[in-house]
Amino acid sequence: MLKRDKRPIYVSAEDVRQYTYCPATIVYRRVYGIYPHTERTKLGKQIHRDPSYIKEITYRYLKRISRREIIVNHEYRITAEIDYIATEHELTPIEVKLRKPPITRHHKAQLIAQAIALELTHNTIITHAYIIYIENKTIEKIAITDHKKTWIAKTIVKIRNIIEGTEDPQPTPHKQKCTNCEYRKICTTKYLA
Repeated sequence: MLKRDKRPIYVSAEDVRQYTYCPATIVYRRVYGIYPHTERTKLGKQIHRDPSYIKEITYRYLKRISRREIIVNHEYRITAEIDYIATEHELTPIEVKLRKPPITRHHKAQLIAQAIALELTHNTIITHAYIIYIENKTIEKIAITDHKKTWIAKTIVKIRNIIEGTEDPQPTPHKQKCTNCEYRKICTTKYLA
């Protein structure tokens, strides 16, 4: 599980998502401070601000949800911006995505990081999370296991090491990811797989 880290580097669930997509993105985001704003990003922000997009979907599956919560855990230096939290039986993070299923690895990573942040902040156990897909109006449930939490805890350490400059990010082994990457125009050929 996540260990206390004395380094003053906070890692967000979004950092975890970006790193899992391609480790090189951490250099652009966290070292150089480059955050591209694409049309897809703008549309995503609009959807996150307007709950009518998800009302119909959540009503079928989840009766009690709260809106957006920003979590900052100073002890473990982890942050998360959670779109919605289901509050029926246990706290359950809900992430809203534009695309269609299946759940991608980097979206799973983001949800697991959000679950860890919620657990640490609210002193609770989270067993699952949801992704709502706007495009086809579906909701997917993922299990939050100790094995997955360990994977994310190790990922967070790697992200901190990259930010500090003690570890070089490896380029994604999946060349097709470069095509849709928001950093493709500035990424050095060193990182183009």
